[in-house]
Parts: sequence; C-alpha cells; structure tokens
Amino acid sequence: MQLKDRCLVVVALITGRNFPNRPTYHLVCEAKFNNEVLSTDPVEHNEEPQFEQELAWDLDKTSLKQHRLQRSALKVTVSAVDSQSPVKEPVGFFMLDLRSCSAEKVYKWYRILHSKYKSSPAIFASIYLDIEGQELVPNPKIKTGLAMSLSEADLIPRVYNSEEDNQHFSIHTTMANIQSTNITWYTIGPRRLAKEYFMLTFQFEEAFKLESLIPIEQSLCSGEHIGGFHFTCELFGITIYSNQFSQLMQVKFNPIEQTFYIKSTVDILRIYFVHITPLVIKFCFGSHVLAHATVPIEQLIPSNDHILHNTVVLNRSFDLISEESDQQLKEYQSRHTEDKPRVNINITLRRYPDKNVIQQRSTMTNNNNNSRRLCNMTDSLNHIPSLNPDPYADVNTMSSNVNENYDQFVTSLPEGKTLKQSSRTLERDDFLCPSKLLNVYQSMDGTPNWHRYCYTIELRSVKNIQGFDHELQLYARYVYPLFGSGAPVMTLPPVAVTRHQEVILPHGFCAFEFAASLEELKTRLNDNPLKVEFFDRSQGTLATDSFIGYSLIPLVSVFESSIVKATKESSTLVRRINDSVDMLAEQSNTNELKVVGQLVYSLQLEDFGAHTVDSNASVLDMTKGLVHQINDEIKSEPSDIRSTREYQVAIELELWRAAEEAKFTAQLKKREQTLMATLAEEWHKRDSQREIICRKKLSEYQALEEKLRNTLIELATRERQLTAGEAELVRLKQENARELEVRRKELNQQSQVQIRDLESQMKLEKKNSEHWKSQIVEWRSKYASLEEENNSLRNEINGRLKRSVDNKASNETPSINNEVARLTAELAVARATLSETECRLVEVERGRARYRQLWTKSLHELAKVKQEADEATRISLAQKEAELEQLKSYYLNVDEKRPTSQDLKEVTDGNLERSKMNEEMTTEINVSDVKSVVDEKIEAQITRLIEERDGLLNTGVYENSDSLIVDLDRQIRYLLGKI
Repeated sequence: MQLKDRCLVVVALITGRNFPNRPTYHLVCEAKFNNEVLSTDPVEHNEEPQFEQELAWDLDKTSLKQHRLQRSALKVTVSAVDSQSPVKEPVGFFMLDLRSCSAEKVYKWYRILHSKYKSSPAIFASIYLDIEGQELVPNPKIKTGLAMSLSEADLIPRVYNSEEDNQHFSIHTTMANIQSTNITWYTIGPRRLAKEYFMLTFQFEEAFKLESLIPIEQSLCSGEHIGGFHFTCELFGITIYSNQFSQLMQVKFNPIEQTFYIKSTVDILRIYFVHITPLVIKFCFGSHVLAHATVPIEQLIPSNDHILHNTVVLNRSFDLISEESDQQLKEYQSRHTEDKPRVNINITLRRYPDKNVIQQRSTMTNNNNNSRRLCNMTDSLNHIPSLNPDPYADVNTMSSNVNENYDQFVTSLPEGKTLKQSSRTLERDDFLCPSKLLNVYQSMDGTPNWHRYCYTIELRSVKNIQGFDHELQLYARYVYPLFGSGAPVMTLPPVAVTRHQEVILPHGFCAFEFAASLEELKTRLNDNPLKVEFFDRSQGTLATDSFIGYSLIPLVSVFESSIVKATKESSTLVRRINDSVDMLAEQSNTNELKVVGQLVYSLQLEDFGAHTVDSNASVLDMTKGLVHQINDEIKSEPSDIRSTREYQVAIELELWRAAEEAKFTAQLKKREQTLMATLAEEWHKRDSQREIICRKKLSEYQALEEKLRNTLIELATRERQLTAGEAELVRLKQENARELEVRRKELNQQSQVQIRDLESQMKLEKKNSEHWKSQIVEWRSKYASLEEENNSLRNEINGRLKRSVDNKASNETPSINNEVARLTAELAVARATLSETECRLVEVERGRARYRQLWTKSLHELAKVKQEADEATRISLAQKEAELEQLKSYYLNVDEKRPTSQDLKEVTDGNLERSKMNEEMTTEINVSDVKSVVDEKIEAQITRLIEERDGLLNTGVYENSDSLIVDLDRQIRYLLGKI
C-alpha cells in the first residue's frame, strides 16, 4: 500500500462548558476507532476544562471509504478520574459522524449524552481528515478552533481589575509589581486564558502628497472645521491623534509613541486583530474627514508564530483614499504610485520586558516586604537538611514507574517543593525571634548522624482469595509520601485470580532512596505502616475499578531481621525480611473486617553509611552568623532598612538561592538531556528495526500486489473470453430459435397446403361418389322401368298371343318369337349393364374406404415428417456448434446460399406434375388400387425429399454443389421419372 493513499482521522478537543467544579478530579476523554483506543491527558475538572488536544488514527483511504459506507460513528467517552484513586467515573459520551469529516476543520459544541451532571455539559470539538502530503492552507476568514470558542464579548478590550482577577486565580509576583506602577492594562480574551503580558506601540512617522486631498469646491475655514490638519486612529477604544501640521507636501511627525499594555495570549491577539481589521486611519482638518487609509493589522502577527519570542513590526506606507465623489476617486486611482498621497505608520508588538519588572520591584520595596522576604528565607533555610540530597534518587530506583509512565516520572521531580512548603514550622509573626532561629539551626548540627538508606518494597503474590463468586482482575496500589514521592505504585496490568490460587503480581518491585537518622526512621516507619489497596477491574470498553480490600504492611518490621553485608568488600548493611499479611475487607452489613486473602511481600533496607552535607556547610555558617547579627542589631532600629546588615545578608541569601535554583535546574536539564538522549538512541534503534521490518513487509506487499495484479489481469482476460463465448452462444441460440420458428411456420404452411389438397380431393371423391350413386339410381330406375316395360310387353304379348292364337297362330308365331327374342336380348343387355353398374358402385365404395385409409396414413406421415424435421433441426444445431468457424464465412454469402431458380423451377414443375397426377387420379378413379397406392407413396417420398433439400439449403451450411444436395436432386428426378 503506497504512503500517499493513507490519511489521518483527527479528533480535536478544544474546551468544555457547563461542567461542575471538582478540584480533586481530572477529566479524560477516550475514543475507540479502527480497533485502537486513544485517550487524552488528564485536565482539571473545572467549569470550563481546557483540553486543547488531538487524537489521531492512521488508516488507508480504502478503510476510510469502508467505514463511511458502513456509517461508522466515533464514540468519545468522557470520564472523571480521582487523583487519589485510579477508579474511572463515567461522565457521559458524545458521537462524531465519520461521514461528515473532511480536510476542513469545522468546530462545534457537542452535548454530553447520558451525562451524570444536570448542568448539560458540552465539549467544543471537531473531526477532520489530515491527508499526508497535502498542505492545509488556513483561511483567515473562517473561524476555527479557539476563534469559534471566543464570543464577541471576549474580544472587547477591558481595563484590568486586580480584585476581580484575585477571585479566579492567584496573581504572579511579576504582575503584582507591574500593577504597582501607574500603567493601564487591557485584558483581551477570557480571564482564565489571558496570562501573558505584551506591549503594543503605535506611531505616526511620515505623510506625503497630502495637497491632492484638499477639496477645491469646499471651504475649510468654517467655524466647525477650525483646528488644523492631523491624523486620527482608534485602537483599543482610544482615539490616537497626531501632531497638527500645515505643510502638506511632506510631513514628519515627532517620535512620540502611543503605548498600550495588554494582558492576553498570542493566539487571542491574532484573533482580535483579525476581528478588528482593517484599522482605519483618518486624515482630518478639524472635525472634517478628508481621506482615510486602511491598515491590515491582522498581518502584524505571523500565522506560524505562537510564542512571540521576537518583536513583530508593521512599518509600511498606506495609500490615502479621498472621501470625495466617484469621478475624483477614478482620477485618483489613475495616478502613479509615487504621486498618490500616503501615510507611514509604525506598529510594534513585543512581550513585556521582565528586566523593568525587576527594577521596579527593587525600587519599590518597603519594610514590610523586607520582613516578609526574610521570613520566607528563614522558612526555606529551616528545611534545607530535609531536602532529598539526590533529586533523582526516586527516579533512579522507581524503575517500574519509569517504565510505565515517563510523564509521571517528570512530574514527580519537583515534589520536594511541596514537602518543603508543607513542613514549615516558623510563623511569619516570629520572623525576628532569635531563640527560634537558634533552635532551628542548632537542630541542624546533628546531620553527621544521618545515613543514606535504600528501602525496597516488593509485592510478590496474592493467595487464598475467597469470598468472591467470579474471577477477579486484581491489581494492587499504594502511595507512601514519607519516602519523598507522592506518585502511586500500581501492579499493572491486572492479573486474573480465582479462589484458592496463588498469582504473582507484575511490577511489584519499587525502591526508595533517602537520608535520615536511624531513630527518626524507626519512629516514622512505626507510626506510618504501608497501606496496600486492592482493586478489581471490570471487563469491557468502559472498564471500572472497584475496591475489594486492603493490607497493612509494618515497614518497621524490617529492623527485626539480622544485619548482613551486601558484599565482603563494601560497607553496605542489608536487612531483609519475607512475610505475608492478610487482605482485609469491610462487610457492608456489619462493618466488620473479614479476611479475603493473603499478600506475600518482601522488604529490604540497605544502609549506605553516613550522609555528608558539604554543600550546606557554608549556608549553615552564614545562617548562624545571620542569627547572631540579628540578635545584636534587633535591639536598635536603623533609620534605613537597606543599610542594615540583615538586609544585605538577605540579598546575598536571595542571590545564593537563585544560584542554587539555577544549578539545580541545570542539573535537572542535564539529567533530562541524558535521559532523552538515551531514549532517543533507543528510539532510533527501534525505529531502524521498524524501518527494516517495514521495508521487508513493503517488499512482500509489493510482490503480493504484483501477483494479485497478474491474477486480476488473467481473470479479466478469462472473463472477457467467457463473456464473448456467452454472447456467441446467446446469438446462436437466438438464430436457432429463429430458424426453428421459421421451420415450424414452413411445416405448418406445408401441412395446411396438404390438408387443403386432401380436402379438395375428398370433395372431388365425394362428387364422384355422388355422381356414381346418381347413375346407380338412374340405372336402377331405368332397370325398373325396363322391367315394367318388359312385364307389360309380356302381358301384352301373352294377351295378344291368346287372342291371336286362334286367328293368327300360324302366321304371327315367328314375329312374336322374334319380338320376344329382341326383348330378351335387351333385358339381358339391361341386366348386364345393371351388374356392371353394381360392380362400379362396389368399386367406388371400396375406393372411398381406401381413400379414408390413405388420409389417415397421410396424417401419420405428416406427424412423422414433423418429428423428422425436429430431429433434423437438432442435428443441424449440433453441426452448427461443430462448424462455428465456417458459419462466420458463410454468413457473408447468405444471398448466394439460397435455393437457385432452377431448383425452384424443378420444384414448381414437380408440383404441377403432382397436381396433374392428382387430377388424372381423380378422373381415372377406375385405375387399379395398386398403382394409386404406389403413386401416393412416390409423391410423399418426393415431397419429403424436396422439403429435406430445401431445409438443408436454408440452413446455409450446404450449397447446390455439395454431394448431399446432388444426391437428393438425383433421387427426386428418379422418382419423378417413375411417375
């Protein structure tokens, strides 16, 4: 992953409001994002806590986009921490929307949700993106950060009021001396933030080409305008006037500076200058304004300067713009730069010089101040022996605290001052009492009896835990300020403890070095046993600590052990003891103490021998001399306190104290530099290791990215091939579906044509059968009439025969016989015709039945033809898939692959011949049955072959010159020849 694709999600916490004032508590904000928990440093729990901290998470843009798609919200939890206990007390939380964050810083107030305070507290915060490699250019017109937290009332300059300020915070000595002079101080910004002192000077220097600003049409000599030419400017609510003048070509003002004394901060001053910009300078004659110039005073303080070590100056010439009409204004703008009227000003801003404060403080001292300084000096001298001779001893020995919290190590260094202030025994009213001073300094003569000790406390383990129904996440904590350290010692991280199990406590070792007498050490250790408290830390993101019990370790018990030497060569004496003590817990119902476990510990006291205080010998001698001089000179009251001996000694002691403080500060800085150099070396070592690991991981990631890139390219190629194949398959399926639909339509049309042909043949056969039936009826009627005629003739002949038997028996007998013979012959002919007609009728009935059988058979053959067509279509689809490459070349010549006109002519001739044959078959119904059946089969076969040939040609796969098409044409011609 490239570095340019990474960014920082930053949560900026500025300040708070509506919080209750809890002096013993601190506020901590904690947030979890991207599986990483970050928290702020503790700040004071007052009404308006000042966080002024940022929490940042590093992630890539892909993860950021995923978080935004998932609508991830960032939860900031606010907790209150007691300085005397590590237990976190939840105050509430507020949510930040990750989707609304951008590179622009937008601050607003977030109300604390589910807050335990009824005052509706809120925190002024913002969430934004810090993209690496992108420089954020601030827009001075947009209020962000501290500027949005300031109101209009905060940016109004106010005259400093010491009584009002004393109610909120203590005044420094410098500010007290500054106020003693007759200087007006202006406060800008909230009182809790305005703690720095500045001096701003404003001066008019020169003016040029002012004669062009004098109006020609208007007279300046009227009564209300009398007063002369001058410049004015309003700053901090005060109008600044320049000296009056009459020369307009070039004016040089006297070097008179207008000085303003300001109590504020650099950032608030920058915001104030942006708020009041531009500063307007007016050129006037009396009370009439002739022109004005605008000064961009926001450019006085650079945007990247937050300390203001050096003096900042705004010394430039600014163009004067006339107050006349627009036409004159256009003429004025068209002038050359050198011809334009200008005014040159000088604005200077610097910190208030401390040297002047020291001079003022030294010149304004009085008797009361001298006595107070002497009292403070004697108080400090009283406790010089009680100071830790090695200010880094606690830091060197408390290894566990150094490893766990470097900030705690730094803050624990100046604790000697608090001890020094808390152990003062002299009162200010007794600062001139020689007996008390002598008693104090006489008690310091016993320092050679003091020894240097190292007391080691090791909390080893806990065992026999009982009375709890769940697994404990236990850790121990204790504070023992008697050894000169108020920092708590904790065995973190917590360890899991179950019933009747012994668990070792981590980081339980701590050593303290100090100097004291043996009797005093025994007395102090006997009076102050070590109280070790035990806490159970709950699981989850909002972990809370609950008190479960304590143990009292008698530190004086180490003197009961025997004394041994550390080594044979050294003179260090060691006392060591290993023991266990009960863990006690108070019952909530009966308020009785109950044993809930045991603590195993080890104590060791090392005696390094007598402690030397050479550095304080000269101070003691000086102090004793001071006591005697005070005792001698207190009897007489001098006229001038500065000429007294004690005043000079006090000055010398003050200078000595300052030198010692500088020496101590130098040693502290040297020690801090050494430690920081060690930490820097270790950091560089770890950084080089991390860099090597990072490069290795980057190379691995790059190799994996290259492999993934190749895989993606191959997958994309395969996907394109698959997509093309799928598209080709879809196209073929569509073409096959279209061809199948066309084939079905053609088959339906052919079947309909055949059905119509068969129906016409049926109608023709029906007409023929009706014709033959009518002929049969006619022949039968004719036969009946002939029978009747025959019978009538017979009867007539018989009657005639009977009548003419007698008369013409001999003559008419031959003629009657002839007539009878003729009639008999006609009757025989009629009978023969009747029998022939009956035979034809039978044949017609047989032909009708045979035609019905042929109709049924033709329907079966039609279904078979459809099935064969479907099979042929499926076979053609298989051939198309096998001959996919040939299709691409054949599609270009689709028109040439259609059936030729000769084939169509042959098919038409065949159809005509077939229709002629059908007509002949209908007209010649008396043809033999065998010949008609054969002709019908041949016609069906010819039709099937023609349809098969047309189907193959329509597919576009075969041409007329192919062997298969030639063979089908040959079979069709052969069958046509047989017909």
